[in-house]
Amino acid sequence: DPDMPFVPSIPEDQFILVEEGDPAVIPCRTSDPDAQVTLVNSLDKSVYALYDTKQGFIGNFPAGSYTCKTMVKGMEFKSDEFLIYIIRATSQLPVEIEALKTVYKTGETIVVTCVVFDNEVVNLQWNYPGKV
Repeated sequence: DPDMPFVPSIPEDQFILVEEGDPAVIPCRTSDPDAQVTLVNSLDKSVYALYDTKQGFIGNFPAGSYTCKTMVKGMEFKSDEFLIYIIRATSQLPVEIEALKTVYKTGETIVVTCVVFDNEVVNLQWNYPGKV
């Protein structure tokens, strides 16, 4: 469709979560497989990456906002905005654990505060003696 050269994307496709160091796919696809597509960042600078007509741009991209551009009959069209978010996946994160006391009596309520730094997504498991 010359009036809509980019295949519409669903909202879930516009937010791209990728583990640090892994390649990402920015799924801007065109209805014309012969279209010349350019990827640009939030500063409107061209980003060089492999383009696959069935998938979109593939590469290791820094976190940020990306848009695709193409020309049809002398008119420039832009895709929806794609946001890449990098997830740091490591088991070596700085952690602080804090409790008001170190010794409690049976039946006392224990309040423990655990703070994990440098990461927004954490899978936390408590292991302690006598855990079933």
